[in-house]
Amino acid sequence: STQSTWGSSSGMDSKNNKKEKKAKARSKGASLFDNKIVWIVVGIVVAVVSLSFAGWGALDDKTKDAISANVVNFSSLVGKEWTGIVDQVKGLAQELLDDPGRPGLHLRMRGQRGLYPVLFVPGIISTGLEVWEAKPCLEKYIRKRLWGSVGMFQPLLFNADCWVEHLRLDPDTGMDPDGIRLRAAEGMEAADYFVTGYYIWGMIIQNLADIGYDPNIMYMGAYDWRLGFEELEKRDLYFSRLKLWIELQKSKTGKRTVILGHSMGAAVSMYFLNWVESPLGGNGGPKWVDEHIEAFASLAGALLGVPKSMSSILSGEMRDTAQLGLIMGHFANSLVTPQNRSDMFRSWGSIYSLLPKGGKAIWERLVRFGNVTENGDTYLQLLRSGTPPYVTRRLKRHSVGSRLVPNPGPEHWANPLETKLPNAPTTKLYCMYGVGKETEAGYFYKLENGAYSINTTVNGEEEIFNRTATSGVVEGPGDGTVPLLSLGFMCAKGWASNGKPHPQRNPAGLPVVTREYLHNPHLIEGAKINIQGGRRTADHVEIMGNHEFISDILHIVSGAGPTQSRFESDILSRVASIDI
Repeated sequence: STQSTWGSSSGMDSKNNKKEKKAKARSKGASLFDNKIVWIVVGIVVAVVSLSFAGWGALDDKTKDAISANVVNFSSLVGKEWTGIVDQVKGLAQELLDDPGRPGLHLRMRGQRGLYPVLFVPGIISTGLEVWEAKPCLEKYIRKRLWGSVGMFQPLLFNADCWVEHLRLDPDTGMDPDGIRLRAAEGMEAADYFVTGYYIWGMIIQNLADIGYDPNIMYMGAYDWRLGFEELEKRDLYFSRLKLWIELQKSKTGKRTVILGHSMGAAVSMYFLNWVESPLGGNGGPKWVDEHIEAFASLAGALLGVPKSMSSILSGEMRDTAQLGLIMGHFANSLVTPQNRSDMFRSWGSIYSLLPKGGKAIWERLVRFGNVTENGDTYLQLLRSGTPPYVTRRLKRHSVGSRLVPNPGPEHWANPLETKLPNAPTTKLYCMYGVGKETEAGYFYKLENGAYSINTTVNGEEEIFNRTATSGVVEGPGDGTVPLLSLGFMCAKGWASNGKPHPQRNPAGLPVVTREYLHNPHLIEGAKINIQGGRRTADHVEIMGNHEFISDILHIVSGAGPTQSRFESDILSRVASIDI
């Protein structure tokens, strides 16, 4: 047989065969690298890899088109044996075409530079909190972060009661408890990343640096997000410091400031714009905003509140706790009990600033309890009846109405429905937010042993809300955290409608622009794994890395912000029938 014939060859024949094979291999290798086509392919591979490091976005459009056309048409210049290699090179090049690199690099190559000073106002839980005075159980954490770092998990896991005690404020004063002081971290790193690898403002800061920004002309307005807005000024002079920084920038650069407020930071910004001109606040006078503020952008701003603030006060729960499941729910409750959670949340004055605003017209259904459905007009009664007396006192300091107030005081300043915009006709307003992600919008509650809790047994289609309930939580349109109407009502109708300013809430006619971004996350893009969804995500936090979102911000701070609204949702039809 052939097998036995080959197997019986002499040792000399075997050695000759091996030599012939080696010679052929050397010959093939030599011819391979003598071939100019190979070196062209290698050159393209090296160029593509280099571009991936240098940043495809740094190239102009003509260069991109030329590279793309030459790589795509290259297969016509080579033989069939190279088709596979060329296809791989084309695939690698296409990844670069799909990934334009940082928007900041792209704009820098086009000659765009930042023009206005920038103030960042972070949202709730975004800023790191450091320990400056502690009880014995946390003495070793002095000047270390108890919130906003990987290190915060150690005390939470090993002494959760101590951790909660230090994060909880005095329920009566809303200030520091005796023997405990936490303060906001400072600088860009206070809110650039929540923990290593999980960005908040980090991507925006990086792109601003690409077009010429540095800490001399941008400021992270970090603050202790637990405090009520009045307490922020009383304890930390927070709004006074913002006012001084903006005035310093105007004096130094001659330019007005752009305010970027994310999530609750948008509500803080609204409070500031009312505070700064009022004799009860910064006493800057009726022209201060017009003279000092170039633009205010609400980035995923909870301008009309969020339902989860209500459930947090009532029972220390929200979708995240209700849908943990039996095992994880037990684990979470063993670390921080529902009672400890609700006590902690109730002590934070900031939570009350996020209560749903606008009444039944905005929040038709919020809570189903027994046979009663609470809406935006009635839910406060449930909070008063189901919580300690100090909660009622707190509620009186936060107005959640829907009608314009003639002479608004501090209790109204964070509610854009009750206050008119400043007399600043050249200041621009933007509402920029994601859409296309289910967001908690209502709850089914039960009362057991004198305590309220989300009824996690309610699942499936529910006629009351006309939506599906999951573990007692009903969801609706939004960005995953803030419902759609809270994100966009003010820009879509509250301040302007069909391009016309609202005559009472926007009498000076500030230009108002809405920019919606459709949630389209990708875990894997090219060779990258995106734990936060990639450049097209529009989740509440992750949108801060959305390339189109960032590009719009860069244009705003450069004096070339978008002038036309863009809608990806049905918000215009939703607000059409709302009359407030």
